[in-house]
Amino acid sequence: LSGEVFKILAIDNCGNIDSATIGTVVSSISHVPVVVPKCPSSTWLNGSGSIVTTASSNTGSLTVRIIKKNNVSLPSNLVPNLASGGVFTFNNLEPATYIIRYRPNDACNRYFYDTVIIAPYQYPALDRSSAYQCDQNGFSLGAVVSNGVGPFTYEIIGSSPAVPSIVTA
Repeated sequence: LSGEVFKILAIDNCGNIDSATIGTVVSSISHVPVVVPKCPSSTWLNGSGSIVTTASSNTGSLTVRIIKKNNVSLPSNLVPNLASGGVFTFNNLEPATYIIRYRPNDACNRYFYDTVIIAPYQYPALDRSSAYQCDQNGFSLGAVVSNGVGPFTYEIIGSSPAVPSIVTA
């Protein structure tokens, strides 16, 4: 328990006694994984993603590995592509469920885990789209985009009537 103090006594075969008083330190670890989704590519047709996890411990450094993919143990654990200042990044992962293991580099052999899902890419959908002509040459356009990977760009590819033309990126 934190704040506890223990006195350790050592007695040798001659009856000599020595003692030491030590206090306890509560070890703690924090870990927060975040998925950064990516668009489909020639490597991963259903999209991909990166897992960026921020992790720290008050007892020293951590070893962070991905140990399972879709509940199957990996023959060799995935190591981060980038590790800097407690931020560990695993890049170019296909859609799947991943198990991340955190191991504090102390003598306690403890492990902590996160389950992270990289979902398949879903193409964006435009909901509640609208266009208004406010005056002779003024237009107001609006759209609510769901799914996909932002930021989004929009292009007007046609208008009726054709004059005045508002076709533009």
